[in-house]
Amino acid sequence: MNRILLILNTEKMHLLKQLKQKIRNNFIEDKSRSTIAFLIVSKYLPERYFPITGGSIGLNSLCSILNDISIHNRSSYLELGAGLSTLVLAKYAKLNKPEMTIHSVEHNLKWINFLMNLAKAEKLEKIINFIHAPLCKCEYSIDGSLWYDVSVIKQSLGNLSTESLLIDGPLAHRKEIEMSRYPALPVLHNHLDQNSIIFLDDACRKGEHKVRKKWAALYGLEFKPINKNTYFAAKGKLPYNFVP
Repeated sequence: MNRILLILNTEKMHLLKQLKQKIRNNFIEDKSRSTIAFLIVSKYLPERYFPITGGSIGLNSLCSILNDISIHNRSSYLELGAGLSTLVLAKYAKLNKPEMTIHSVEHNLKWINFLMNLAKAEKLEKIINFIHAPLCKCEYSIDGSLWYDVSVIKQSLGNLSTESLLIDGPLAHRKEIEMSRYPALPVLHNHLDQNSIIFLDDACRKGEHKVRKKWAALYGLEFKPINKNTYFAAKGKLPYNFVP
């Protein structure tokens, strides 16, 4: 009996050792990937100070978006929620794809003005189309949450067909507004190119988990993780891997 317990304890210790080593290796790999992402993205960060907060999209996620645009030669980009991504993508476009236009939907006019001043300082204002769309009731809203003014977005986008869509707004960090981002695809689905890609930030939260499940069922999309915070789904088949 003691021999059996000794064997079991030995096997248990061995498994724990393997698990610790795997966690350590994954931690090192994650750190290495984060470092590589920073080195890539840092070239496109604003020259002036930009406040990065807990609500800002991660550099690893930004690196993935840049990779996808570069590898799959995308020429149009639309985002919901302006911020660091707006300036990074615009600077990338200026240096690598001057024909590209960044369309950025944002409800906060003061924030748009702040970003516009930074964009002007780096001569990026002609690349970015800021769309000020206040939050209001929407026919696709769930639980009374607010979304961007659909009429403003439709008028601003016209017949735009975008190849890359980042959904990082509106705010959805509290339970009572956790479904705020659901209207994005019902409203913008017809503006997506047949081979477009969709990025959803803050995807680890309960609200976004519910939202992407509804989108997956409605549009036949399969959302996959880039990291714990950002997921993506492709409308068509992606010929190349773009995740760092």
